[in-house]
Amino acid sequence: MTAIHPTEDRTQLFHSSRTILQQGVDLLRSFADQPDLLTRPSQYMPQSTIGKHFRHVYDHYHLFLKALPSYPLSTSDALADLPVVAYDRRDRKVPMENDPVAAVCFLEQLIDQLGTLAARLDLLLDMPVE
Repeated sequence: MTAIHPTEDRTQLFHSSRTILQQGVDLLRSFADQPDLLTRPSQYMPQSTIGKHFRHVYDHYHLFLKALPSYPLSTSDALADLPVVAYDRRDRKVPMENDPVAAVCFLEQLIDQLGTLAARLDLLLDMPVE
């Protein structure tokens, strides 16, 4: 088995995340003529909808990205002051839950942000999360 270089791991991580989010964008675009599909209750998960699921995915990426410092970190900085991701502070009832155009816009912003972050080699992605 060949070891993968950390830079390759990072590249693959960001590429995979962007690809999966793009699949969501493609699906949401197919809902343009039927926005009610986003708000239709799930038969399998009570009180769940496709729109809420997309908002949930967005929230986790968004809060993670928001917690990252915008400036380069040294290893000692990162160890002394780990970013805190507060997943319990998510917005509810946001437009992307029932508007496929808004949802596409939000997800495309994430895709762009992840593309920018992929080049930031100062981000230590193997740090523990509190």
